[in-house]
Order: sequence, then structure tokens, then C-alpha cells
Amino acid sequence: MITSRYFIQTTVFFLIFGFFSTSWGAVWGDINGDGKIGPEEAVYALQVAAGVKPQQIDSTHSGTLIADEVWTPAGNPHIVTGTLTIAGAAPNGATLTIQPGVEVRFAQGASIEVGASNAPGTLIAEGTASSGILFTSNQATKTKGWWKYIRFNQQAVNCRLSFCTVEYGGIYSPYSWGGNLVVDIAEGTTISLNNCTIRNSVSHGVCFLDSIKGLVDFSDNTITGNEYYGIRIYADQVRGIENSNTLVGNTLGGVYVRASTLRNNALWPKLDTPYILDEVTVASQSAEPAVLTIEPGTELRFVEEGGMIIGDTDQPGKLVAQGQVDKPIVFTSNQTDKTKGWWHHLRFNSTDAGSILIHCTVEYGGRREPYGRAGNVVIDGAANVSISNCTISNSGTNGVHCFNDQGFANFSENTITNNGQETDKTYGGYGIIIYADQVRGIQSNNSVSGNLLGGVYVQSDTIKNDATWHQLDAPYTVGTVTVEGVQPTLSIETGTELRFVEDSKLVVEKGRLVAQGTVFTSNQTFPTKGYWRGIQFGQEAVASSLTDCTIEYGGSTDMGYLVNTNIDVKTANGLDIHNCTIGNSKVYGIKIRLGGKVDLAGTTFNANETADIYVDRGSCATYTGVPAGSPVVVNNGTCN
Repeated sequence: MITSRYFIQTTVFFLIFGFFSTSWGAVWGDINGDGKIGPEEAVYALQVAAGVKPQQIDSTHSGTLIADEVWTPAGNPHIVTGTLTIAGAAPNGATLTIQPGVEVRFAQGASIEVGASNAPGTLIAEGTASSGILFTSNQATKTKGWWKYIRFNQQAVNCRLSFCTVEYGGIYSPYSWGGNLVVDIAEGTTISLNNCTIRNSVSHGVCFLDSIKGLVDFSDNTITGNEYYGIRIYADQVRGIENSNTLVGNTLGGVYVRASTLRNNALWPKLDTPYILDEVTVASQSAEPAVLTIEPGTELRFVEEGGMIIGDTDQPGKLVAQGQVDKPIVFTSNQTDKTKGWWHHLRFNSTDAGSILIHCTVEYGGRREPYGRAGNVVIDGAANVSISNCTISNSGTNGVHCFNDQGFANFSENTITNNGQETDKTYGGYGIIIYADQVRGIQSNNSVSGNLLGGVYVQSDTIKNDATWHQLDAPYTVGTVTVEGVQPTLSIETGTELRFVEDSKLVVEKGRLVAQGTVFTSNQTFPTKGYWRGIQFGQEAVASSLTDCTIEYGGSTDMGYLVNTNIDVKTANGLDIHNCTIGNSKVYGIKIRLGGKVDLAGTTFNANETADIYVDRGSCATYTGVPAGSPVVVNNGTCN
């Protein structure tokens, strides 16, 4: 049975619904401006009639706002029907203030532009925790991309949004430039965006345009449900993003950092989702370096061919990535199924100001490059990079590539493994490629095993500084190395193995070599005699010694003027070769000439092709000590 009260309420509703369907009633009831009164609008009209809500008058907005204006909840919902531009005459412009509790609805394709050419504009929309401000689609069933955006242009001044919800916008062409909020502010300008929810954009949540030079103070916001990235931003603006923001739940990721240069000191905080990076350069435009500090636990994922470059021509930069054991900093590929060589590298140029990597993981970079700068980490002129307790793995080429004769301030307790792939091995596949004079920076506590071509490849170079080459868990692969300077000493740690590439040699010219328990051999799976040229001690070499070493498979005969021997001795300034094994030379085991002198006590010779010992008596060369066994000796001439 229908009660009389229900009957009266229903009758009144339909009478009022019909009343407000007239053109006169539309002043109160046609909220969305479509010329009709829907059920929701009829209910609103009843509430107005009952005194529950105020009558709405002139709640539609478009065109240019040239004077200050305040939107109040009394006008709810405020409908933006086209492009509303906030732009008053300079210098003061126009300010739109939106009060707590206001609901702003956008018609299809509508937008708000803050600022225009020579006309400053300010948007202040500061809600409260209990009474927020809503920017949304003017639809009963909301769809992403119904409206465009709120855009802050170059002439936007002192804009502030707090406790706002911005949703269902983002339509723009191209979509890569679209977002619920679009930021294109001038240098020296800051927008404050705090405690807001930015969601359900058809493109990005917040998008920074190409000319962005200003900064957004960005904290305690939730950006989620957007079809592209939560934030699309440039490197120099990331410093405005606090770790109090929530960025999970966007289709492509949380923060996408476009290809750009970071000019100012910045802290990139650990967020609840990884950063996605294109190619980012850290380089100041002043004498002081731009310093990028990355918070422990942060993950940075690079797009295809992305990377990070520290320092540029005459522009210093510095990266400080100090993770922790339980919070490493990760530099990796932006792939679900990761592949080697996806991104380029972390590259430290000559203007690097002493970058630091501690407890970092660097992986899946090392994309091959035509100029040879190939590795997860590339040292391209930097001399003071410090890398410790890091894992550098799964490069398409090398783990670390020192591109010239610079190196490390410190390189210790790192694991460099699983670098290189068969399809790109002509570009490398070593744990480390480094020049000889920088090997001294590699400590014995590094692990370099498990790489495609080997652990450490020592490029042809001159050693000018005292150095110790430590025993590692994989052999060194060595090109031609010369020890020459103000009598530098190259010490090789017991148990070290040096494998020489074809036609390479170790020359001690004006310094000394001290090796104990070292193997000097061919870099072949199946060694052949004469593959490399051997060890040469020049006339100015001093006080060198080889003890309990093996020297084998040298004596290259490919070039006629060479000495054709595992060891060539020209120095008379002290050389002891004690208890070593010298064998499998293509010609001679050892050749002593030009007045050279050597002590061969206890040294064993075997399987040398022509003879074990060649002595040029004509130059009064000689040897002392008693070699083991019965070596074959060739004495050439008589000492005069």
C-alpha cells in the first residue's frame, strides 16, 4: 500500500521536475547547460527549493578572465564549457581563486589555460583535508580524456593547488604532451602542488612541456590510473618531487624523465615506483659541478638507447649514488623480460667531478657503439670515479670500459660478471677494459669471473706510475705494455696469470718489474708457440726480478726485427730470473744481448724451438747462476 506521504513526495517531485524543465526553470536546474533537466538536476532543484542548497546562478565559464574572480561552493557545480584563459593585464594579471568544496566540471574538449602572452595569470585552488576541490568530467558515466587539461603557461605566476582531485582529462595531440595537468612555466617560477589526487588521464597525470624551466613543489600527492606515465618531466625538474608522493598504478610507470640536462644540484628520492629514463646528462653551466644525488633503494630503468652521462664539454657534473646493503641503487633496463645491451651506459666524461657509486647494481646496458664506448659503465676521461660494493652484470658488451688512459680513484669489492654476448663480441665481452697505467686502481677483492671474453683486458699503454696488479679470480688479458717513466715499479701479485694477445709484449724500459708466482702466457684456448712476443728488459731497466714464474708461448717471428724469444735481456742493471720455467718459445727461451746480464739460478727451460739460451758474446752479454737441467745454449761471438 502506498502511503499518502510517499504519494505527496512523488507528486511534488514530478511537478517540480516539470516546472524546471521549462526555459524559465533552466535558470535554476540546467546545471550542465545542455538545455535539459536530468534527474540529478531535478533533485538539485528540489534541494534549492527546500533551502538545502543555494540557487545556482551563472555557473558556466569560458573565454578570458581578465580580472580577479572567486569561485565558491554556492555555484556548484562550476561548468567550464570551452577554453577558460586566466590572463589579465600586466603587471598584476588576473587571479582565479577556487574555494574549498568547489566542484569544477569540464565539457568535452574544455580546458583551463593559466597565463597568456604578456598577460599574467594565477590559479589558486586550495582545498582542505575535509573539503577538497574537484576538477572532473561533466559526464554521468565518466571516461578518460573527456576534457583537455589545466595548463600552466609561461606567464603563470604563484599558482597553488592543494587537496584537489583532477581526473578524466588528458586529451591532447600528440598524447605524449598531454596530461590532466600540463606545465610550461618560466624559469624562476614555482608551482606548488600538494596533497592532490591526479588520476584517470587518457595520457599522463602531469606533463612538463619542452620549454619547461620552472619548478614544481610536489609533495604528498597521489598520481594513479593514468594511461601513460604518472609524471612526464625533465631531469632538472625532478628535484621538486618529494618521496611523500604515491605514483603506483599508472600504465607505463610512475616518473618518466625525458632526454635532457640536469643543471642544478638535485636529490632524486626513492619513490614507490621506479624512474623511467631516456638519456640524461648531469652538467652545470658554471665552474661548480651539478651534483645528482640518488637516494638508497632507488631504481632507475632506462628506455632503449637511454643512459646517463656525467659531465659535458667544459661543464662539470657529479653522480653520488650511495646505496646500502639492503637498499641498493639499481640502474637497469625498462623491460619486462630484460635483454643485454638494451640501454647505453653510465658514462663519466673528463669533466666528472669525482662521482661515487656504492652498493649499486648496473645491468643490461652496454649497447654496442661505433666508437667503442661500450659497457655498462664507461670511463671516458674521468680520473676520480670511485666504485665499490657494486654488481655490474649482463652488459651486451663489457662491464666497465675505460675509454682512455684515465681510471679510478677506487675500485674495490665489486662483482663484474656475465657481460658480453656472442652476437656482439667484436665490441667486447670483458668484465673490465682498462689501460695499463690505471690497473693499479683495481683491488684484489673484486670478482671478475664469468664474462664472455675474460675478466680484465689491459689495453696497450705505458705504465708511468708505481703499480701493483693484484691476483684476481680470472686471468688478465694483456696487450702491449711498456713500463717507462721515472723508474716506476710494476709489481705482480703471487698467483696472477697474464694472457697476452697476439703479437703483444711486455717491455720494461726505464723501470722495474717484480713478479712472483706469475704466469705469462698466450691468450689462446689451445696455445701455440710464438703467439706473443715475450718480455723485454731494456738497457735502462733496473733491479727487476722474476721468481717462481712461468713464461711460455712467446717468441713471435711475424716481424723480422724482433728478438724472437720469450725473454729479451738488454739491461746490465740487475735482473734475477730465479726458479722460473721458460718454455714453448717459437725460437729462443731467453736472449741476452747488448751487454745484458741476468742471474738464472734454478730456472728450467723446456720445449723451446731453436735453443733455450742465446748469449750475444760479441756485446759481452752474459748470465750467472746455474739453470736447472741441461739447457741448450747458443754463444754468439767472443766478449771483447
